[in-house]
Amino acid sequence: MYTFFKNNKTKNLITTIDVGSSKITCLIGEKSKSENKYKIIGNSQNICKGFKQGNVTDILDLSDSIGNAISSAEKMAGTSISKVNVVLNGGKQFSTKFKAETKIVNGEITDNEVQKIMSSCIHDATSSNFKLLHAIPIRFQIDNSTSISNPKGMVGHFLKGEVNVCKISESVLSNITRVIERNHIEVERFISSSYANGFSCLAEDEKNVGCVLIDLGSSSTSVGIFCNNNLIYSFDLPIGGFNITRDLASGLATTVLEAERIKVLHANLYNSSFSSNEQINIANVEENTPNAFQTVSLDIINEIIKARVTEIFELIQKQINDTPYLHLLNSKVVFTGGSSQITGLVELSSKFLSKHTRIASPRRIEGLPDAACNANFASVIGALLSMNEQPLIQNNFINLNENLNSFQKFYKWMATNV
Repeated sequence: MYTFFKNNKTKNLITTIDVGSSKITCLIGEKSKSENKYKIIGNSQNICKGFKQGNVTDILDLSDSIGNAISSAEKMAGTSISKVNVVLNGGKQFSTKFKAETKIVNGEITDNEVQKIMSSCIHDATSSNFKLLHAIPIRFQIDNSTSISNPKGMVGHFLKGEVNVCKISESVLSNITRVIERNHIEVERFISSSYANGFSCLAEDEKNVGCVLIDLGSSSTSVGIFCNNNLIYSFDLPIGGFNITRDLASGLATTVLEAERIKVLHANLYNSSFSSNEQINIANVEENTPNAFQTVSLDIINEIIKARVTEIFELIQKQINDTPYLHLLNSKVVFTGGSSQITGLVELSSKFLSKHTRIASPRRIEGLPDAACNANFASVIGALLSMNEQPLIQNNFINLNENLNSFQKFYKWMATNV
């Protein structure tokens, strides 16, 4: 169901939405006229149906889920929105580093030279079946100089640059766009969850010195590596907290609902190496039987959980082992996402990934209630904060409308306004 309000176009509103496998979170922020910051005037969290592991599985269910989430936030804000910025999880996201070089005209570096570097890398990154999400400059070099973050205004003969290009499956992007447009909403831009989480979960020193940010979602895990204040590498794994729930349901012969309850209430990775001898009663799959409940040791429960979490850690480490960024994994690890709330996760990570591990709390924004200041809202908070970022050039976000011809733009306008 979708509710319409009078659209107040005089307000400087930004809407961000995070579409996950189990939930959808939405924020409507109003930008201050005097300060470069936002105040939250609407927020919502709704159950998500029709979306698993970054893929649309039912376009009608997902359309209703997104419509309900936006409608709830609009009701709170007392206004309607026409555009939305979408945070993406999963969808076969990955990033690749590209290099380019150009001659410096007239000796001084201008926007033209930087744009040539970016355009060349984006051109090289273009491939069938995948669309570009972000093009993030990592570093520049002038002639034989050391690493430079912003070369504009400097002088030299040749400019070299390295750019992190983030891509996603074209079909995923097209299907999510179609789902949102069914609600008469235009997609302003797509944002990688790793990129967004960097703004809400990391301290400036962590982004600058270097760290690995891990978003443990329901059906996918997003990993972003940051250094020199940039997202320099990212990837997704099709595994998350729901895999733990299914392991418990299968291993304990219980329902998925009961397994989720057990995970939330009793998971403790910190004590999994010590025998507690404590037991709990859990429901069997067949509830209407003489033996509707069974007694299970917490040690068994936590060993099942630990096995799956350890596998996720091993997959992350294996992926990063094939990159030049292994030292950053050993330096600092930061967790976010709904599944990061498992007790003992920090202690287990300290053994497998990094001794320096913490669970992130997203930055607070004016107007956001305390109940929403948690990991579930980290991505939409970060997406909103990223709108204040002043990129070196305007390719940090790929313009979704730049390749539309006049007829296509008219058709989109008609779909939104008629």
